[in-house]
Amino acid sequence: MTRHWLAGALCAVAGIALTAAPARATPVLFGAGFANPALKLDFTGVGDNTAVNNFYAAQGVTFAGLYGTNMFNGALGGDQPPGPAAINDPGAAPIQSFSITFAATQSNVEFWLYTDGSGATISSSLNGSAVESMSVVNPYNGTSGGTNYFGFINSAFNKITITMKNAGVDALLDNVEVKAAVAEPASAAILAAGLAGLLLARRRRRG
Repeated sequence: MTRHWLAGALCAVAGIALTAAPARATPVLFGAGFANPALKLDFTGVGDNTAVNNFYAAQGVTFAGLYGTNMFNGALGGDQPPGPAAINDPGAAPIQSFSITFAATQSNVEFWLYTDGSGATISSSLNGSAVESMSVVNPYNGTSGGTNYFGFINSAFNKITITMKNAGVDALLDNVEVKAAVAEPASAAILAAGLAGLLLARRRRRG
């Protein structure tokens, strides 16, 4: 009987592993954004030089190192989205690394990015564990025609960090788009996996 209970426990552990293990992301380089995003954050209503931080907390998204700006509003040309944006420059010195954190695990996120001609490293992580990272050499040339979106798809992550390769470089972020959210591994799903293992053990014992 101990063997049967062990089999059930192993099945439960396997269920947890299958539920919680993050997949490897597919990076998006110079994409065009999602046709019909489930959520789109365009920083409308964020005041100039006001930290974005928890402005979108009700939508499950928080920011660090970014401030609202109406300075550009399409002035960069190319595919820059109209209206306000977020910048890593609070008026003193640009913040070299900034981030987007999601309350729920995501699988598909893209955003428009301009980095003043400098390179950047864009990385994703899940609960503090690295998932994917990509190096962008020239994230904007002013004439990319709607293809200046970056991000990750087909994955599992809840934080994206953008780090400028050179200090003192401005970066502009706009139109953070989420295609669909993936719920965190629920205790109900884990419980179901455990019950399945116990059911298997009972059937073997009866047999």
